[in-house]
Amino acid sequence: MNRVCPGNTKEEQKLLNEQITAVSEHLSGRKLSFQDREFEDFIIHLFELKYSGLRGTSNNQKQEAKDGKDLTMSLDFDNFDVNVKFNIQAKQHEGNEGINSLFQISKSDDSDPYVKNVVVTTANLDENLRREAKEREIILFGPQELAEMIIDNFENIDREYQAKLNLFSLIKPALK
Repeated sequence: MNRVCPGNTKEEQKLLNEQITAVSEHLSGRKLSFQDREFEDFIIHLFELKYSGLRGTSNNQKQEAKDGKDLTMSLDFDNFDVNVKFNIQAKQHEGNEGINSLFQISKSDDSDPYVKNVVVTTANLDENLRREAKEREIILFGPQELAEMIIDNFENIDREYQAKLNLFSLIKPALK
C-alpha cells in the first residue's frame, strides 16, 4: 500500500513510501522497548496527536479481562449532544496478528452507533483477518497505519516514547 501526498515530487513520494515500509517492518519486528501499559499509553498519546480532540483512558487489567478493551478513546461534540467512542485492544506482537484479538475486542459493547471496536497492533494483518474484522465491524490499525501516524507526528511525540520506539535512524522529519 503506497501513500500519496499531493505536492511531493516522485522522488519524495518514493522516499516516503520506503520510510513507511521500513518503520512498519521495524514495528512488526518487535524492536520496541515498551512494557504493555507503556505501549497502551503510547497509543493514547499517538491517537491524541493524530486526531484533534480525541481523548483516551486506560482500563485496569480486571476491567480489560471483563470487557476486552485496553483503552477507550472518545470525542465529545457537545453542541450536537454526541459522544463518539472507540474501544481499543492494543497488541504489541510480531509476525501475524491472530483472530483472538478480534474475539477479545468483541467482548466490548459496540451496540451504540457512535461506538466502534478497534484493534491496534504491531503485528501484520493478513487478508483473512481483515475480512473477519470487516464482517464483525472492527476497525484495524496495523503496522502500516501506525507507521504513517508515527512518521506524520514524530516531532510531536513525547521524547520518552521516541526513545522507546527506537526509530531515530529511520525517521526523516522532512518527508511528509
